Amino acid sequence: MLLKLIRHEFKSTARVFLPLFAAAIVLAGVNALLLPIADNMGNSTASTVFDMGVSLIVGLLAVLFFVLVSALPIVVLVVVVIRFYRALGDEGYLWFSLPATASQHLLARTLSALTWCVAAIVVVAASLLLCFSSYGAFGVVSGFLAAAASYGFPIVPVAVMLLILIASATLMSILTFYASIAVAPHISQSRFGGSLVAYLIAQVASSAALTAFLSVASVPGQVMFGSTFYDLQYNYPAFSDYVDKVDSLGIGYEAWLDALLRTDYASSAISLISNISLVLLCAAAVGCLLISVVWYLVSRHFLGRQLNLS
Repeated sequence: MLLKLIRHEFKSTARVFLPLFAAAIVLAGVNALLLPIADNMGNSTASTVFDMGVSLIVGLLAVLFFVLVSALPIVVLVVVVIRFYRALGDEGYLWFSLPATASQHLLARTLSALTWCVAAIVVVAASLLLCFSSYGAFGVVSGFLAAAASYGFPIVPVAVMLLILIASATLMSILTFYASIAVAPHISQSRFGGSLVAYLIAQVASSAALTAFLSVASVPGQVMFGSTFYDLQYNYPAFSDYVDKVDSLGIGYEAWLDALLRTDYASSAISLISNISLVLLCAAAVGCLLISVVWYLVSRHFLGRQLNLS
């Protein structure tokens, strides 16, 4: 039954989200083609009414694109939250009359919501890259990543942990809304008012819990990397000395920066920053997942035992 619920959720939401995703990709492609043309027309000394009209249309399309990609993740989150809100309201009696447990309903909606929210973030990133591809966006990003990797920054581990953090933080946001909506009828006769109050309380509790968890989780990192930090402060020459030494070479900016980043001081600093970044990303992801579990259990409790559809 769980698979049927998941399939139904994806089918119901795909009718809303897929056209939005397609619109973002199409607008990105159109802007990638038209923005360079508009730039060339703008640089022309003999602009005509036609050129001005084309520039106006391109500008409107660019504004529409940026509005869409800016709002897309929020729209997806709002839609999945409204669907859950309605499932515990007017649609609740029909929905919960199906031969499925409350846990199955909650899990199906959570998996669907998480998938669409993460997909929205991916679509936004891909659309922005596509929109600026005519200006060398892919080359800039790939060049930056290659340069960072050449100086010893762990691009792949950090990228993986960042994606995990985004997914876990998104899951926490979704389940915070779900728990607030599930608890709402037991707080106030107004479901909307109760949901709002419950969400504010849950949000404060989540922020406090995550901050406390990160504070505790950072202690092992301070112990592990404290010696490196101490060396940078006391056992290396001052950073300005390295800058002066590289300045004395009389080289261009790019070569100057490359030489500076390859000093033993910069290598140690990059290693320290990389390790701290990985520890913080991992701790934040674990903290979000733990809080998500708490809100999932709260939602399941009120849906399974204390359900109130009034």
